[in-house]
Amino acid sequence: MTKIVIFVGTARENSKTRKVVDFVEHLITEKYQLETIVVDPREMNFQLNDEAQRESFPDLKKIVAEADAYIIVAPEYNHGYSAGLKFILDLNIKEYIHKPVSLVGVSNGPFGGVRVVQQLVSIVRRLGMVPIRFDFLVSEVNSMFAENGKIEDQEKWEKRAVPMLDELVWMTKALQNARETSE
Repeated sequence: MTKIVIFVGTARENSKTRKVVDFVEHLITEKYQLETIVVDPREMNFQLNDEAQRESFPDLKKIVAEADAYIIVAPEYNHGYSAGLKFILDLNIKEYIHKPVSLVGVSNGPFGGVRVVQQLVSIVRRLGMVPIRFDFLVSEVNSMFAENGKIEDQEKWEKRAVPMLDELVWMTKALQNARETSE
């Protein structure tokens, strides 16, 4: 079965980003029937002195290597991405090569994290991932969810996310085939 790794782009407690991750994960599993694995920096217990020590995170290496595609859901931090996300991404390189990645920008402002997505494109390309042409930008994330945590206007947000997911699924199949036939 096709495996999609979803990276949570923040370690902040009570971040709305994790709710966006849950929304995207639900769409993937329900609409596309694909397996997902969420990688959350809050669950990794890393220290800054662990930098570049891949051996400290063998489970992550295995998860990333077995994935067929990736989704990065990242909030915009002062026009950029979090240190935790950069740390997690840098722990692997060859495992990413020739695999597609979707980028989801999250912001409480009106632009939906477009700046974080722009920055991540150059990072994921350098890591060997293939960024797809559609992004999913979540603007004004604080109004996306009701007080009870449920998503407001599910249909609207699905309509915005589905083109990205359709493209990711297509690219995943195309690149899986290319990797299998060129090995």
